[in-house]
Amino acid sequence: MNLFDYIHSYAVSAPNCPAIATGKDYINYKQLEQYIARAANYILSLKYEPGDVVFLKLTDKKNYILMFLGGLKAGCRIVPIPDEIKPQSLEEMSERMKSAGILTDSIIQDDIFNDDRISTNFDQKNQISEFYHITSGSTGRQKICIRTVDALTCEGETYRDALNLTSDDILLGLSPLSHSFALGAVVAGAFTSGACIFIINKFVPKTALELICKEKITRLVMVPVMAKLLCISKTEYQTTVNSLRTVLVGGGPVTEKTMCLFKKKFGVCINPTYGSTETGGLLLCKQEQYKNSVGLPMPGVEVKVVDSKGNAGYRNCQGQLWVRCRGMLKGYLDEFFTVFDQEGYFPMGDLVYVNNAGFIYITGRIKNMINIGGKKVNPLEVEEVLNKMSGVKECVVIGMKQKDKEVIKAVIVPNGNLQKQDVRRHCLKELESYKLPKIIEMQSQLPKNEMGKIKKEEL
Repeated sequence: MNLFDYIHSYAVSAPNCPAIATGKDYINYKQLEQYIARAANYILSLKYEPGDVVFLKLTDKKNYILMFLGGLKAGCRIVPIPDEIKPQSLEEMSERMKSAGILTDSIIQDDIFNDDRISTNFDQKNQISEFYHITSGSTGRQKICIRTVDALTCEGETYRDALNLTSDDILLGLSPLSHSFALGAVVAGAFTSGACIFIINKFVPKTALELICKEKITRLVMVPVMAKLLCISKTEYQTTVNSLRTVLVGGGPVTEKTMCLFKKKFGVCINPTYGSTETGGLLLCKQEQYKNSVGLPMPGVEVKVVDSKGNAGYRNCQGQLWVRCRGMLKGYLDEFFTVFDQEGYFPMGDLVYVNNAGFIYITGRIKNMINIGGKKVNPLEVEEVLNKMSGVKECVVIGMKQKDKEVIKAVIVPNGNLQKQDVRRHCLKELESYKLPKIIEMQSQLPKNEMGKIKKEEL
C-alpha cells in the first residue's frame, strides 16, 4: 500500500474521522481523499502535465498538504521549496530542474477544495511516484534527492510502528512542511495510521502551548530551536501537558540543557530523532538516560559502522555510519554516480560511537573535519571546549582557507563582556596547539534557517 491507498482505506472504513484540523474546522478522511482529487484535477487544469517538475511554495499548511499530495496524484514531480530560499537560488533551481512553474498561495485563494465544479474523481493512470527534495547542504552545489511516494510511505510506517501511532492520535506538526522531517514524521506518519494532523501556520510558543492543552495533542513534532523557545517562553497557561505521549524533535541536535529544561517545565521527555533528506527518519531515542544519544534504529532500519580500516560492526565500535532502509532516495538528480555500496547501504557522512546497548552517539561529521597541517580537527571538540565558558552563549567552529592552507575559525555569540583574549587563554588550557582557533569572531547572533540550523556558508 502507498500513501494514497492508506488514505482511501480510511476514507472507506472511517470516513468521518478527522484527518486535518485547524481549530476552526476539520477535514475528515472522506473529504481528504476528495480534496486531493480536486487538487490534482485543478493542477492539470493549469496546463501542467504528468511528468512536469512543479515547485510548491505555500504558507498555509493545510493547503500545502493537499496540494503536495494532489500534485503527486496528478503525476507531477513536486519540489517542496523552503521559505528561506533566496530568489536567485530559486531561479537557479528552476533552470536546473527545468521547472514548469510554481504553486503559490495566490493560485488557491478561491478555495478550490470546496468548488463543486472541480471533480472529486481522478484517473490513477497519470500517477508518478517521484518527487524531489533539495538538500540543505552548506557548501558547494546543493544536491537534489529523488524520492518516491513508496519511500515516503515506508518512512511513515516506520514512525507509525516506532511510536505506536493509532487513529486516536492527534499530531501537532510545528516543523516546516517543506523539509523532509515533517513530511515523513507528520504527514506520512499520520496518514498511514489514520491519525489527525493539527495545523497552525505560524509558530508562537504561547499559542502552541495553549493548543496542546486545549486540543489534547498526543504527539508533538518540532525542530530543536522550537523546543528551546518553548522552554524559555513565559506563560500563565498550564505547563504540565498531560495529553502528550511523545515529543519528537528532529532536524538537528538537541542540547542536554534543553532536554532537562523541557522535562522540568512540562513533565515530558524529548525524544530526539536522527535522519536525513536522503533517507528519512532512521533513529529514535526514547530513553531519558541516553539523552546525549541519537537513539536506536527504528523498525526496518539497518545500521553498520565502518572504521578507518574498513571493518564493519555495530555494537561497541566507532567509525562512519552507514544505513539501509526502505525509505531511502533513488539517487541524485543530474548525478551519475551510485550513492550506495554493494550491500545497498548509504553513507550518512557522520562519525559515530555505538555503546554495548546499541545506542548511537554522533562524534563528528566527515566533511566538516578541519585539516591542520595533515592533522584532523573535529570542530565539535572545539565547540565543546568553548561552550564550557560562561561568557559563551552560542558558538560554531568552522574551517576556512587562508593563504592556501586551512585554519580554524570560531564564531561566538557572547553572553556579556567576553573578550577574544579570554577565549584564547581558555582554549590554551583545554586544547592541543594545532586545535586552537586562529580566528575568533564575535557576533550578535548566528545566521540560521527556519529549522534552526546554522548557515555555515554565510560565516
